[in-house]
Amino acid sequence: MFCPNCGTQLNQNDNVCPNCGKKIEFIKSEIETKDINRLDEENPETYASGFARFGAYLIDFVILFCITFVVIIILAIIGIPIYNGDGNVDFVGIILGWLYFALQESSNYQATVGQRALKLKVVDYNFEKISFLRATGRHFAQLISILTFMIGYLMIFFTKRRQALHDMIAKTLVIKS
Repeated sequence: MFCPNCGTQLNQNDNVCPNCGKKIEFIKSEIETKDINRLDEENPETYASGFARFGAYLIDFVILFCITFVVIIILAIIGIPIYNGDGNVDFVGIILGWLYFALQESSNYQATVGQRALKLKVVDYNFEKISFLRATGRHFAQLISILTFMIGYLMIFFTKRRQALHDMIAKTLVIKS
């Protein structure tokens, strides 16, 4: 939880914000108004559908493919051997994919280009912006969603908050903005 006055991260047992001195009673009452169970009952359409999320991913995949292609060409032009049988191309793709998703989802946009195009954003359970570390965990937790024979992704269609397995692991939500 964060202080609404200065944005400092707070502990559950803080009575006052350690940075600005704001009383926590105000902060706790603000968080209670964002009660996720009440939101689910009042407006179940808050969460992004699986189809919208898939569409956003397709847009991001095309953009990321183009970025990766350009980076590989640039590295080849400046003389860095990209492919010599040891998987360097895969490494470049992994690094660029991680940075593409984690940097954008933890930015002030809270979404990748594809997610922004479809008016989606990634938030934590308090509907706040996620950190780069959480976005990184969410990105790499997608491996678990894949390794479950894609059942981790299919969970979007069967869970109350339309969460995939990696969303549950990272404690994130994808909502309509």
